[in-house]
Amino acid sequence: MFSRINKERMNKMTNKKPIAAKVAKFLTTLQHSIMDLGDGK
Repeated sequence: MFSRINKERMNKMTNKKPIAAKVAKFLTTLQHSIMDLGDGK
């Protein structure tokens, strides 16, 4: 559910600010990577 809401927010940001969307997408990916490491995956 959280990731779906995030994607919708990303799409809105992409339409307005492509660069900001890229940064946000990168940060989200980074956050997921950190959470995966925390889970021991």
